Amino acid sequence: MKTIKTIFVKTITLSILLTAVIRAESGAVLYASNLDPSKPAAYKIEVSFDSQVTPSSQFEIIFPNAFNVSTAMMAVSDKLDGTLSVTVEKNKLTLNRHSGSNSIAPGDTVDFKIASIINPALLDQEWEFTFLLSDGQIAVEQKVNTKITLIQK
Repeated sequence: MKTIKTIFVKTITLSILLTAVIRAESGAVLYASNLDPSKPAAYKIEVSFDSQVTPSSQFEIIFPNAFNVSTAMMAVSDKLDGTLSVTVEKNKLTLNRHSGSNSIAPGDTVDFKIASIINPALLDQEWEFTFLLSDGQIAVEQKVNTKITLIQK
């Protein structure tokens, strides 16, 4: 089952890289497999934190309300070992690491590939995404990107 998920996510990642990108001004880039309004897309998110990412790190990604994240199925990362579980609460995705042992240095990019996020009905505006890094129960860092624009590539 894990192999099927890995193949699925890698296939989604390839299509993401070929179709659309969302650019942010403050250290985050989002790629989407498509920008069709109100349609599901796989997203690849690259974000860098000023704090170290540890094996016990937890990530929260808060999408604008116009996105529907309730169908988010799974998440993987090329840079983080172990597995990631996804918990959905309204417009917030919480990604927890399991069985991971590597750390990511401050300033280095962390990537997440997340399947099945529904695009907003209206795409031509700026979006605010929030990225939270926690270590255990302690919030370490928050990044708010206020000028992310969807761009068809």
